[in-house]
Amino acid sequence: MKRTLSEIESDFNEIKNQKGSYNRNLALVELMNELEKHYTTMMIYETQEQLQTELKKNAAMRLYREISFARTDED
Repeated sequence: MKRTLSEIESDFNEIKNQKGSYNRNLALVELMNELEKHYTTMMIYETQEQLQTELKKNAAMRLYREISFARTDED
């Protein structure tokens, strides 16, 4: 079942402030996988300008990147 972006973002907001751990990392990866599956967030752009343009109009991609950057080396 496809969840809304706000539901996924709510889960992310709960997870992102947890201390780095394997379980935190797993939860973040699961959210990223859900976004990839339902919102087509994995795209490659040739230029930074193309990426920035897409990020401005694609909320799912912005959320995906935010989750991705929340992962740390500790995870």
